[in-house]
Amino acid sequence: MMPEEKFTMMPEEKEKYLPWLPASSLPSFTSLLSQSKAYWEWGSGASTIFAAQHSTNIWSVEHDRKWFTITTDLLTSLIFLPSTNKVSLLYRPLSAGYPNAINEVNGTFDVILIDGRQRNECIRNAMQKISQNGTIILDNSNREKYQFGIDLLKKEGFGETCFESNQKPWKCSFFQR
Repeated sequence: MMPEEKFTMMPEEKEKYLPWLPASSLPSFTSLLSQSKAYWEWGSGASTIFAAQHSTNIWSVEHDRKWFTITTDLLTSLIFLPSTNKVSLLYRPLSAGYPNAINEVNGTFDVILIDGRQRNECIRNAMQKISQNGTIILDNSNREKYQFGIDLLKKEGFGETCFESNQKPWKCSFFQR
């Protein structure tokens, strides 16, 4: 998610909409998106806009009504997004199946970003919906509360590639089979 002040930028400034991931992960993230036929994310915002520039079928679920509305309004106003890209934003409160929203979409995803709430539950669902050669991305993977989900991924045969920020203790992990 991005702070509210990020939404005050001019819609034409596409270089301003970078996902809030460690900078070291952005080349890999961009490459994965450009090869992706289907992208899913928990937690909308700058990553949604970035994905819409680099992938063709994007689904994003947001638990916060305000962020959902802001992201929706922003996406409809951006003049630089390719008209061929399909972006589906879903609003699901935490109490209404937020981690299960991915199960409402048929098929699998090539890239899944987990950058919202209830991440361990999201990991469980992501493992069932990731394509055979897909990548599950867990932002803030340095937080101890996500170790359960990381252990689950590793137990199921996913290898981990870590990207760290040099500005603060912050790690983002890419998991692939």
